[in-house]
Amino acid sequence: MQDTLEMSFENSDTNQVYAMWFPVVFTEDYAFNNVHLRATVQPPSGEVSLLPARFSLVSPTGEWLSEKDGETIPFDLLAGEGMRFNQVGKYRVRLYQYMRDSLLCGIERAGITIDVQTAAATQ
Repeated sequence: MQDTLEMSFENSDTNQVYAMWFPVVFTEDYAFNNVHLRATVQPPSGEVSLLPARFSLVSPTGEWLSEKDGETIPFDLLAGEGMRFNQVGKYRVRLYQYMRDSLLCGIERAGITIDVQTAAATQ
């Protein structure tokens, strides 16, 4: 819970549409069926927006909802599509977990990805 991921990016076009992803790689040691994450988005003006998200990782039958890659299970967890950043300038995004346990075993890697969406992807 003490580990926070952070990234910054420059926004120069307030009309551009984005998608935000959290690429997370789990191992079989991960003890839960889901993961609760929170992201904060801080625009150049400084006020912070909170994006809470709960992601299911395992089906009701106990199967991972992503293809295993050897010993790991990679997920691209979609946090938002059709997002617009309405200010020009530097944005800061922070990601942290908020599960009941403060120490989570079985997470090998995590990140933040913000992709530009094309017109076809947003329709």
